[in-house]
Amino acid sequence: ADTARPLFRRIVTPTRKFTGDNSDAIYFDAHVSTDYEYIVRGELKDAVYLSITVEEGTDDGSLGSKTAGVLNDHDIDVDAEGRFEIGAPVSNVLPSFAANGKDAITVSQVLLHAGGFPYAPVRRAETIDRAARLSAYGTWRTDWEPGTRYEYHALSAHWVAADIVAEVTGRPYIDVIAERVMEPAGCSRWLGVGIDDQIGVIDVVPVGSEPTTAELAALGLEGLPGGVGEQALMVFNEPWIRAAGVPGAGGITSAADMAMWYQAVLHNTGGFLRPEVHGDAMAVRQDHPDWTGTPAARSHAFVLAGDDGKGSMRGHGHGASPGAFGHAGAGGQAAWADPATGTSFAYFTNGLDRNDLASARRRVALSTRALACVPPQRHLATP
Repeated sequence: ADTARPLFRRIVTPTRKFTGDNSDAIYFDAHVSTDYEYIVRGELKDAVYLSITVEEGTDDGSLGSKTAGVLNDHDIDVDAEGRFEIGAPVSNVLPSFAANGKDAITVSQVLLHAGGFPYAPVRRAETIDRAARLSAYGTWRTDWEPGTRYEYHALSAHWVAADIVAEVTGRPYIDVIAERVMEPAGCSRWLGVGIDDQIGVIDVVPVGSEPTTAELAALGLEGLPGGVGEQALMVFNEPWIRAAGVPGAGGITSAADMAMWYQAVLHNTGGFLRPEVHGDAMAVRQDHPDWTGTPAARSHAFVLAGDDGKGSMRGHGHGASPGAFGHAGAGGQAAWADPATGTSFAYFTNGLDRNDLASARRRVALSTRALACVPPQRHLATP
């Protein structure tokens, strides 16, 4: 067997079983070596379960004698068509991204804000011109070793994810998101709203004052981490950037529609998300601490409340179940759903609070009150 280019061979046939397993279970194996790192690709098709096991103890390609590790379909990134690729680097899809030592950064690390490029710049030229953006990826550098920590990539990671969608599907990412994620959930297009369709969209405005030194000192803080500044947020009042559909920041909708979308995700209305995709969105994949020292508890899609009593530090209300999932937004926005109660909630404001401490307290307080609106008899067991 060539361990440099291993191929899976089928070791179970309709007439040959493996151990005492069911006859409809299918097994493959491949001889691998610790001298190499591997990428495993495949497609689930109609399989109801998939696992990949690493076995130790042989040098000749025969069956191993000791299990060294196991991945199942809850540990694997599966796309909407059932395709998976374990350990796939971004550069497999976007070759320009590989420059400056970024060749090993995986798609999963990008989605988990573990890529190490939180402040990589995307200027106006790259925002409206995909070719310019792909070229710009080649100039980006990492600020820390990918996979070793968590730091929110406010714009950079979302642009990379969007361009992966565009490259894989061959279509504009704003159309793919609208058709596959929004419309099946009963929602309209939120990204890339044309200039002629922006009538009635309310501008955002900065409100309040930055936290005082005394407020920070009371929490043992000297300052707050950097992020998307006020000037950058005000750019989203410009019609051209609303039409561009900036991923991660440029959505245009109402709080009611956002809450409805979370209901659709919670119940997977009409099965618009494949079961394995839905399950992955609810599974914690990133637990490195944030700037407060709180484990991130992020899936590839959401921030989960978690079972460590620190849900409020992640923007969830007091009393949220461990499986509650959602995401905070700049200036005090909040959106989440809780499978234990069937509740979904969204709070939007066009007044972006300059005081991140005040907006965080408000977000938790409002979410706590929303949870309290559900009568106890309606509470459901966490699935």
